[in-house]
Amino acid sequence: ILDSIMVFTAKYSPYIIASVLFLIFVLGNKSSKSLSIIAAISGVFALLLNQIISALYYSPRPSMLYNVTLLLPPSNDASFPSDHTALAFAVSVAILSANKRLGILLILFSLLTGVSRVYCGLHYPVDILGGMVTGITSAALIRRTAHKYMPALEEYSLLLRRHRR
Repeated sequence: ILDSIMVFTAKYSPYIIASVLFLIFVLGNKSSKSLSIIAAISGVFALLLNQIISALYYSPRPSMLYNVTLLLPPSNDASFPSDHTALAFAVSVAILSANKRLGILLILFSLLTGVSRVYCGLHYPVDILGGMVTGITSAALIRRTAHKYMPALEEYSLLLRRHRR
C-alpha cells in the first residue's frame, strides 16, 4: 500500500497541483483567481530556476551511480534540484500567503511529494531540499514583485494586506 501511495504521489504530483490551481481559478472569486495566477507563475519560475541550476551544476540521479530499486522508470535529467518538489513548494507557499488552511494542506502534500521522490529512488534527500529552497524562493520573489509589475493582479496584493491584519 505504501509503495502505491508513494508511486502515485511521485508520478502525479504536478497534475494534482495543476488541478488544485485550476479549481481555485474556476471556482474562486476575483481574489482567488489572482491567487491561482500568482501561484502558477511561482511554479513556472521555480522550474525555470531549477533549469538554470541544473545547467550550471549537473548531479546524476541515484540510479546512474548505484544499484537502486526504482519504483518508477528512471530519468536521465539532473537530479538536483527536484522539479516536482520545487513546483509543489512554489505553489504551496504562494497559496499559504493568502489562504492558511489550503496552504498548510498543500505544504503537507509538498513534503509528501519530496519524500515520495526519494522513496521511489529518483532523488537524493539533498535534491528535495534544493527543490524546497527554489520553490520557496520563487514564491517569495513572485509575491513581492506581483503588485509592482503586474497591475492586473493588484487584487492579490489587497488580499494579502487584508490577511495580514
